[in-house]
Parts: sequence; C-alpha cells; structure tokens
Amino acid sequence: MIVYLKPRSPFAQVVPRSDTLFGAVAWAIRLLYGEAALTELLVQFDEAIKVDAEPPFVLSSLFPYLEHKGNKLRFLPRPLQTPAQIVLTNPQNHQLAKKLKQVTLLSETVFAQMAQGELSDDDVLSELEKKGQARWALHGGALIAQNERDSVRLFPSLSWHGETARNSINRLSVSTGDEGGQLFYTPIAAARLLESLDAHTGFYCRVRLGGTASQGVRAKLEAALRFLGEKGFGGDTSVGRGHCEIEIDHAAGEIGNAGGERLMALSLLHPSEKDRRHFTACRQSMLARLERRKGFIESAFVTFAQLKDVSAPSVLRVWKPTLVMLSEGANFPRDGQRQIYGSLFRDESEREGMAFQPRINGLGYVVPLTVKEATP
Repeated sequence: MIVYLKPRSPFAQVVPRSDTLFGAVAWAIRLLYGEAALTELLVQFDEAIKVDAEPPFVLSSLFPYLEHKGNKLRFLPRPLQTPAQIVLTNPQNHQLAKKLKQVTLLSETVFAQMAQGELSDDDVLSELEKKGQARWALHGGALIAQNERDSVRLFPSLSWHGETARNSINRLSVSTGDEGGQLFYTPIAAARLLESLDAHTGFYCRVRLGGTASQGVRAKLEAALRFLGEKGFGGDTSVGRGHCEIEIDHAAGEIGNAGGERLMALSLLHPSEKDRRHFTACRQSMLARLERRKGFIESAFVTFAQLKDVSAPSVLRVWKPTLVMLSEGANFPRDGQRQIYGSLFRDESEREGMAFQPRINGLGYVVPLTVKEATP
C-alpha cells in the first residue's frame, strides 16, 4: 500500500527516511496500544528474520509526489549506475549531460522503463538532444516523461528546503536577550501548494505487509500513521513540525521488474551478516552509497520515563548508536530466493535509566529490476 503525507507544516531538518518512520510508528503503537503490543510486534519481526520469512511490514523512505486536479504523479530515487562514457553527438550539449548526471529522481513512468532494462543514460541523453520531440524531459532535478511536463512545470522543485528562526528562552529572566536566551535558525523541509491551480506536492512511502499476522498488524499500522499525522513526524513536533494529512491507498501494487536479476533499495538498508557475505561476494557488481545514521531516541521516551519516575529530568536526550547504511537507490544482484535484506538492529549497550534495548530499522524495502549496462 501507499501512504501519502500532505504536510500542514514543514518537517524539521529534512524529510524523514525509513529508519525515522519506523521509529515513529513503533512509538505510536506503544502510545496507542501499550508496551505489550509493541513488544509482540517486535517479536514477530525477530521470528520472521530468523527463518527468512516476510516480516510484518517494511517501509520505504519518503519520496515526493505531485497532485494536480486529483491526478497523482509519484517519484522514485534514481538507481545508482556505473558512470556512462557518453559520447556527445553535439559538443554544445555538454551542459545537458551535466544536468542529467545531477538527476536524483525519476517519475514512475521513467523508472518502469529503467527497471525493465530498456533505458540507460546514453538512451536518455540521445532523446533529450531531440529537444521538443524527446520522450523525456528534465525538470527540478527529476527525469520525467514528456506528457508529464505540464503538471510538473507548475513547480520549480518538488520540495522546498530552507531555515526558520527559533527562540531559546531563559526561564529565569523570561527573556531572549543577553541574560541567557538565544535566537537561532534551524533547517526545515516543506512541500509546495498552489491552491488557485488545485495543485500541491507532498511525500509518500510504500508499505509492504507480510506474514501471517498482516491483517492485525495492518489495523495497528494505519492507526499509528493517522495518529502521527496529528502528532507530527520527525523532530520538533512539540512546536508544530511534521503535521500531515494522511491518505492511504490500499490498491497500489508493487513496482519494478519481477524477473529482474538485481534488487534496488527504496529505503535505508543496514546489512545483516548474510548481506555482508553476499555483498563481499558480488562487490564488483554492487552499486551503493554509504551513509552514517545517528539520531536521538523518540521524545516519547521522556514521557514514559516521567510517568514512571516523577524525578526524571524534563529534558532527556538519548543518542542512538551510529550505523552505516546503504542509501536509497543502491542496487545489487539477488541472493537466490532470500526474502529479507537488511536488519532490525538491536542496541545491546547498557544505558542508565533505560529498561529496554532500542531498535533501529535497517530492513530494506527492495524492488527487482534489470539495469541496462552503460556504454563502455
């Protein structure tokens, strides 16, 4: 299924990714259904991973979508590819080739062509050189089909990144002046709205349900997502960040090429022991970018700590361990019929005041595809 988020306010820092989304959903389930329900869900994940069966669900990261007069146009990350040795038929198109290299998003129409192994950078550039007669077009860092251009051109970009002012107040002087308060700026990420043209952008994620308990999990998952729409996704939710309207599409099918010999990640992926062995064996044909991920445990932890102990500090920020993950767009050969790639990391280090072991989502939402080789 697909979950659409139409932001009513900007996200703090950046648009949330799969590890942040999973953490938010897990804490929402705990808030709504209690700790026992969350513990039971995590046990289901552990049991599925142990026998290489489908886990209760996997989440992709958030990607942009555009809606114009009720029609939605979704975008996906561009599969990482071997750099193409492009031969320009016209030296004046050097800038066009540079723009193509900077593309990070594909419309689903273009992605479907690439997933079938029918499209490479060389093919795209050859089309773009035809200008008005080309099947594809570049806009706002995305590669789209020519017939999608009328909707996309309404927006210079699919999302907006900027800064907002915040005040730190000295609680003794009740001031932001020299007595200890501070004015500072924090990054934000937002969608765009053109109300007069009945058009807006937003963000969406894909959710793949699996396992024997999927129906029971579906109800809790949907309730958690709708709750998060009101509570907020990501950081700074207490000051109104990340509040969204939620729309869930159950009819959306899978994407990619079912017969593809490679898999591409639509989420962050933290390699398991099996993954590391497989990636080592196929390292010559892996295409991946590594990222270090680190953040704070959900602020709801403070609420639970204070409910159990009124002397608990009002501000308690606990760092998660730093993990190295494969970023979205990474692709690699299949490992036989294996169902699960990535891991649900368990932090087993002892932490003062914490009676549980934090979990970090590194399970990969992978889709099959065929990559057309670049011109040598």
